[in-house]
Amino acid sequence: MRDDRQKLVDILTAAQQAATFVEDLSFDEFVESELHHNAVLYSLGIIGEAAAKLSDETKHTYSDIPWTEVVGLRNRIVHGYFDIDLTVVFEIVKQNIPELIFVLEKIVPQLSSD
Repeated sequence: MRDDRQKLVDILTAAQQAATFVEDLSFDEFVESELHHNAVLYSLGIIGEAAAKLSDETKHTYSDIPWTEVVGLRNRIVHGYFDIDLTVVFEIVKQNIPELIFVLEKIVPQLSSD
């Protein structure tokens, strides 16, 4: 079973991947590339799934991360896949994901890897 540190590493890795997938793309290029938006959606799904499995203690400790919204996005992607707004997805990856990466890059190294 993966511990919370491993889950946070998973979230960080998936966030970094999502950011990389769009770093050189305009919004129009992103929308036109099914490969890129599917890759980003997959990464966001991993982020939300790992976040959903974090302990309440970890979520409370790092309450500056909007865990409810992170998990909610995953649920929207998985259950509302037919109605995904790529404008919102692109904005999340360009605006919110870098903030998440910034926070997690400070948190993860401080955690024990026992």
